[in-house]
Amino acid sequence: MVVHLRVDEAASLCIYMAPGTRLQTDLYVCLRAHARMSTLLAAFVLSPSVTKASNNRAFWDLPNDLMIIIMSHLTNDEDRHTMRLVCRHWHMAVNANVSRLTGNMYWTCNEHVLMLPQFSHVASVNLSQCTLVGHIRALKFLPALKKLELNWCTGLTPASLGPLADLTGLTHLDISGCPEAVTDDSMRHLAGMGNSLEWLSLQGCPLLSSSGLAWLRTFCRLSYLDLSGTRVVNLLHLSGCTSLRRLRLSGCEQLADGAFHSLAGLPALADLDLRGSRHLMTATLLDDLARLPGLRKLDLEGSEDLTDANLDSLMQLTGLTHLNISDCALLTQTGLNQLTLRMSRHCAVFQGYS
Repeated sequence: MVVHLRVDEAASLCIYMAPGTRLQTDLYVCLRAHARMSTLLAAFVLSPSVTKASNNRAFWDLPNDLMIIIMSHLTNDEDRHTMRLVCRHWHMAVNANVSRLTGNMYWTCNEHVLMLPQFSHVASVNLSQCTLVGHIRALKFLPALKKLELNWCTGLTPASLGPLADLTGLTHLDISGCPEAVTDDSMRHLAGMGNSLEWLSLQGCPLLSSSGLAWLRTFCRLSYLDLSGTRVVNLLHLSGCTSLRRLRLSGCEQLADGAFHSLAGLPALADLDLRGSRHLMTATLLDDLARLPGLRKLDLEGSEDLTDANLDSLMQLTGLTHLNISDCALLTQTGLNQLTLRMSRHCAVFQGYS
């Protein structure tokens, strides 16, 4: 394993090392040869010969600031694993500086979960498709945790989401594809994240209805929300999400006429996804969209009831920069040509069939 250090970093390491060790000698040689270079190649080789040459514990007991310098240059997981094998001090130092943990569907041993408290600096945990769903409670021992991915953990239940209530500092939460876990009642476990959560995906959770959205009404920092494939009928409870910029409602077949009226007070809403909508293209909807001053991107791909009669209203959305009307079977080529001609100066119109 070879580490590239800056001159000042290598000098600090040399000063700390005991005189006469092979490591210090190699570093001094590099410093003399490349004193004018911004970086140098430090002979930082973890081998038995180096171990024997260090006749004291200085090599293994580097202070934390130097350990951080060394680890900042190690982006390869294999190198970090090698450092863990040097000694207990290095093992703990590497774990303490890990920022992301990723499990997988085979991550089933309890030992994996019991080790979580060792990773005090972890900010991101990806447990997608994992089966250790009953041990989410161990995540509360990660004080720096900001991002949690639990998507497609099909074994999750409403009760297993309970420990999420302790993760009040999360900014990113993905529990999409968990059809049995996300219900109107289990949404209460997210209530404590109202002052921190910025990104939330509940896509593919058909047991969630408009009632469950009541737990989000005070989420003033939420900027991304995916409700695709849910049973939401209205969006009344989102009126308090004043930072909301991107809203995904693809395949929400039960959305009612007038569902968007309550969003008029969301000036930040810029990206709206209504792909695959049914019975939604009414004068009321288009009128409500016109009341969204920040709307820039509108996706109507596959809308089953978008017709030429609706195009005049779409043309009134002069703030749009992107409009997707692909796979809208009831639109005629004449209507598409007229829309493209009228909007092309300020908006990219995507059309056609897949």
